[in-house]
Amino acid sequence: MNAGIGSTDQFEIVRSGFDAEPFIKNRLKNKKLMQDLKIQDGDFILGKISRLSPLKGHAILIDILPDLKMRIPQIKLLFVGDGKIRRSLEKKATTINLNESVIFVGSIPPSNIPQYLSLMDIVIHTSLHEGLARVLPQALVMGKPVVTYSLDGAPEVIQDGYNGYLVEALNKDKLINSICDIFQKYKQFESRCLFDKGKIIYEFSEEKMVVETENIYKKLIENKLK
Repeated sequence: MNAGIGSTDQFEIVRSGFDAEPFIKNRLKNKKLMQDLKIQDGDFILGKISRLSPLKGHAILIDILPDLKMRIPQIKLLFVGDGKIRRSLEKKATTINLNESVIFVGSIPPSNIPQYLSLMDIVIHTSLHEGLARVLPQALVMGKPVVTYSLDGAPEVIQDGYNGYLVEALNKDKLINSICDIFQKYKQFESRCLFDKGKIIYEFSEEKMVVETENIYKKLIENKLK
């Protein structure tokens, strides 16, 4: 609409629904996965789930890792996903002598996402081009605060300073400060996410998605028959 295409009455929002139950059941950290990935109880995990590609913003997280380690020594990056830039990211982490603080999981089946999300203390989303990444509401359902670029659909679910932070794209200082602020006030952010999880579950339920999609088709058919 801002681009001058169509009018308000020509648009409908239908969320991409998901089954929240596996995320609720897997909220506590998976101890077996922690052992497999050599994650210690005291580690603070900054996690990202996406394919490894330049637009997804993994490199900037490795760039800011030395500064984060100065303020949060126990922080580690957890990258879930694979892609063409994996080797370059691994080399970047090795170059700054922090390869042991960057964990590359590789590709996983979608059904395993809740278990890996359980390991993350903060979910980070630094994609430069996105609609509304499904991992954002999934993280909130699990009580995981989110730090994300303030692009596209992210502001629809992330309330800046409440359940996470919205950061201007490529703003390294704001990224660092947002992560550190959540670390310092973690219980507050976690409790807010859990308090609001019912709203997220309803808004992104598969049942709601199906009903709203069906209603759109009914409306189109009715207009066609008039």
